[in-house]
Amino acid sequence: MADNELIVGEPRLGWLIDGNPETPEAAVMLRDTGSVIELRIPLQGVFGEEGPYGRWWSSCTMYADDPERTKYSYTPPRVMLFHDDCGVVALVGCRAGGAHKSLGAGYGVIVANYAVLGGRSLKYDKVNGMRSDIPAMASWTGITSMIVKTNNDAEGLLESVQVELKRLSPVSISRTLNLAIHPLWEARQPRTSFSARERIMLGTMVKDARSWEDHLMVHGAVWDLVSIAAWRPFTVARLEVCRGDDLVRTPRGTTERWSQVVTHRLPQYSDDKSRKPSFLFWYDNIGARGVKRWLRLREAYTDALDPFLSILRSDEPWSDANVVQIGIVLEKLGYLIDIKKNEGAHLNGQDQLSFMKALQVILDDMPVTPFVDDDTATDNMPDNESSAGNTSDAWKANIRAAYMGLKHADRTLPDSLDLINALRKSILVVRFWIANQLGVHQNVLEDGRKSDPLSKRFIGID
Repeated sequence: MADNELIVGEPRLGWLIDGNPETPEAAVMLRDTGSVIELRIPLQGVFGEEGPYGRWWSSCTMYADDPERTKYSYTPPRVMLFHDDCGVVALVGCRAGGAHKSLGAGYGVIVANYAVLGGRSLKYDKVNGMRSDIPAMASWTGITSMIVKTNNDAEGLLESVQVELKRLSPVSISRTLNLAIHPLWEARQPRTSFSARERIMLGTMVKDARSWEDHLMVHGAVWDLVSIAAWRPFTVARLEVCRGDDLVRTPRGTTERWSQVVTHRLPQYSDDKSRKPSFLFWYDNIGARGVKRWLRLREAYTDALDPFLSILRSDEPWSDANVVQIGIVLEKLGYLIDIKKNEGAHLNGQDQLSFMKALQVILDDMPVTPFVDDDTATDNMPDNESSAGNTSDAWKANIRAAYMGLKHADRTLPDSLDLINALRKSILVVRFWIANQLGVHQNVLEDGRKSDPLSKRFIGID
C-alpha cells in the first residue's frame, strides 16, 4: 500500500463522505496544487440533474422547488472525509470554489484549509492537541534526547560510535492551552544501516477541543519569539493534530492518533542549512517565565509587534518601505509604552506623542540598550561601528531623518546606506526592548552588542 500523503501535483482518486447519511458516497479527486488543497466533484452537464452536491455552486441561483433554501444543502460541510486505497484524509475548512460545466458534464471544486492525513473524524473543525516543528527550536532551546559518543584509535581513526537516545518528559512552559516543549525521536534499523531523527516540537493539549485558530495563535506566538531572537523568519517543517475521539489501536490498547497536516495557510517550509542561526538570547536566558511574559507582551503590544514582524517576513527586508514601517513600529511602541506604563505622561493636549519623544520613551523603558556610551573606547565597538554612530542620540537623529525623509516630499532624503543602517539599528532597538521585557540578563545583551549580526554596520563598496 502506498503511503497516505499528498504529493504536489499528483491526484488521488477516491470517495467522499460528507457526513449526511442520505447522500451516497461520490467518486472524487483530491489534489494538492502547490497553492491550495482542492477536491473535484463530478457534476452533471448544464441540462443535467443537480445531484446531491450541485447546489453548492449556486449561491446566486433561485430554485422554485426550494425558495427558502431549507430542503437541500447549498454549502459544503466544514469537514468532510476522503478515502482511497492509501487511507483516509479529513478535509477541514471546506468551502466551494469554482465550478465548470459543459453541455454534457462538469465538475465543482472544493477548497480545504487543512488536510489531516489519517484523520477519521468529522469533528476536526476543533482539535484537542497540536504539535509543530520549527527546526530552530532545537538550537534555541538546547534540548536534546540524543547523546553521540565516538571512540578513535591512537591514529585518530574512528573505531566505534555510541548513540544513546532517551525519552524525555515534556517541558511545560505555559498554562495557556498547556503549552509545552516535546522532545521526540524515532529510530529505524534496516538491514545495513541505522538512522535516528529527533524533533523538538511545540505542543498544546486541552481536554475540551478548541479551534485551530486558538492553537495556532499560541504556537505562532512562540514561532515569532524564536524568529525575533535570531531575526530570521523560521517556518514550520511539520504540523500534527489529534482529537480525543479519533484514537489508534496499539498492542497495549488505544492511544492518541497524531496525524500530519498539509496546509497552505502557513508559510511554506524552507530548509536553509547553509546559515546556522545566531540568537540574541536563548531559551535558557528566559525560561518558562520569559515565554509566559512573551505571550502577554505579544497580546498587549500587537499593534506594534505585528508591523515589526512584517519587516522580518518581508521579501525585501532592507527596502525603503520597511524604513517607513520601522518608523511606524517605533511610534506605536512608544505610544503603547507611555499609556501602559507612564499613564500617558508624555502625551500632548491631543493625546499624541511626538516621534522623538516616542523614541526616548522606548529607550527609557530599557535597562540595557544596543548603544555603547560615548565614553566607551572605540576598540570595544562592534565591527565598523564608530563611537559617534553608536549613541542613542545619533540613532534618534538618523532614524528621524530617514523616516521623515521618506514620508515627506519637502524633506531631504538621506543616503541609501544611511537609510538601511537606520533601519538595522532600529530593528536592534526593538529586539533589545523585547529581550529586556522577557528578563534577559544584562550580560547576555551586552554580549549581543558585539555578536549579533545586526550590530555590524553596513558599509559601502567603492
